[in-house]
Amino acid sequence: MAQNALPYEIDHILKKLEFVSRIPANHKVNIKDMTTQDKHSWLGAFHRYCRNVDRKSTMRDLQDIIDEAARTLRNYEDNKVYVSKIVQALQKTKYAIQRMGNTTYGDDTCIMSDIAVKVDTIDIYLEKYGNENQKTKKIEINTETSVPDLSLSESPLSSSSYSSLDQGD
Repeated sequence: MAQNALPYEIDHILKKLEFVSRIPANHKVNIKDMTTQDKHSWLGAFHRYCRNVDRKSTMRDLQDIIDEAARTLRNYEDNKVYVSKIVQALQKTKYAIQRMGNTTYGDDTCIMSDIAVKVDTIDIYLEKYGNENQKTKKIEINTETSVPDLSLSESPLSSSSYSSLDQGD
């Protein structure tokens, strides 16, 4: 192994995430073989059939990649360089999954629901492991600001105003 090479686990997940991020619009994918086919191709449909690849198996494979990315983030969370690389790759993967849903599987409500959950899951990891500047901006709360007192005593309709209303005036 070269001195500056990435650890196998990092290299492996980055390749998978990069592959998914490069799936073109209107293409179906075989993640295990890392191949894509035009969604209108009969040859592609035959290839996917022979390899026992369908929409549900594609969604399972995508979930496996997301889960593997999460495990890798947890394992290397102390290494900002590795975390940053995975977060960037996850961001591109998220957009590719959304594109795949919009252009390839838009007619399948079940798959679109599955894609929405996958995108939400990726968002959780992006929020948790995103760059430090984003984290501090989201958590930053201004404690100097006071909350105005909205008690009835300062209201234009004080309790004496209510009593005159009750009397029928």
